[in-house]
Amino acid sequence: MRIQVLLFGPLSAELGQSSIEVELTGDPPTCGDAREALARTHPSIAPLLPSHRFARNQEIVADSEPIEADDELALIGMVSGG
Repeated sequence: MRIQVLLFGPLSAELGQSSIEVELTGDPPTCGDAREALARTHPSIAPLLPSHRFARNQEIVADSEPIEADDELALIGMVSGG
């Protein structure tokens, strides 16, 4: 399955685009599969990925969450503060 991943902040700046398409092979594919595919196909952002979390349909989810073909997937940088 091919899925579009929205990018923000340093990920978007590093790749020069606000979204990228990745091919996922899991059955069902998970957010963790998407993270691995991104690291493999775009090694320049691999060091940044551990500080980002996936949002699926605008809700932060664990890497173990499955992905459906019509899901909106985004990588969100985690920040501290309060």
